[in-house]
Amino acid sequence: LHQTFPDQQLVKPLERGVVHPKELLEPGEVLVMYAPTPILDCLCKELGERLLAFHCQPLSSKLQRVAIVAMGTSSPYQPHKLVIACLYGASRTFADVRRLVETRFGPVDDVLPAREFTFSSYYEPEMGPGLMRTLFSFESLVDPSTLASYKQAANSIEQEIPGSPGGHADAQPGRTINLDPGLLSLSRVILATTKASAHRVPLRDGLFAEITLIYRHGRYRPLEWTYPDYRSDAFVEWLARVRATYHEQLRRLDPARPWRL
Repeated sequence: LHQTFPDQQLVKPLERGVVHPKELLEPGEVLVMYAPTPILDCLCKELGERLLAFHCQPLSSKLQRVAIVAMGTSSPYQPHKLVIACLYGASRTFADVRRLVETRFGPVDDVLPAREFTFSSYYEPEMGPGLMRTLFSFESLVDPSTLASYKQAANSIEQEIPGSPGGHADAQPGRTINLDPGLLSLSRVILATTKASAHRVPLRDGLFAEITLIYRHGRYRPLEWTYPDYRSDAFVEWLARVRATYHEQLRRLDPARPWRL
């Protein structure tokens, strides 16, 4: 990533001590700037061991053009937006499902209205026909490192609810609801799963994370393994709306930070 800071934006704040040099360079970024030698010396000193590369091109006796690359350092994760996809049969109503997820995961701030699940018959032997699909997003932002915990909580809910799926004679006793937690950020949507595969990253306790959508050119876009419902316009458009809400939440957390991920 390249950031160009005009002289008046970069040099004067540094001279006044308003902007700390470390704040001008994110880990792993390439910073290209124009500044007097004393300012460059100050920045390099502050970066210290984080300085990976430094290329300087003198433009005059007082001004230099410099490209700096800083080493990445660990920092707290950016908070993410919790979303949960719900699949349920005739024995459940939408109100039941919403009440259930809000009791366990907190207040909902947006909902994709329930619609018939027609993308696969995979769940019908266990849950019966006529399944409905809905998605919820939640008000509180979460630490993405807790995704496994949300998946475990979802699995517990599925197991706690009594079986016998909706009185369907052709269904085997099992779950009456399926909950799939995921994390939405500005750049991607991540799902948690118990199923191992080459493109899934281990979390813990037999759980895996999958990036299922990536935000490119103004839209969440599928990957080769993305499930059909997450490819649908209804899902993608709803997730874009949730993304806008999430972006506003991030701005309220820190208006000065250039949120990107």
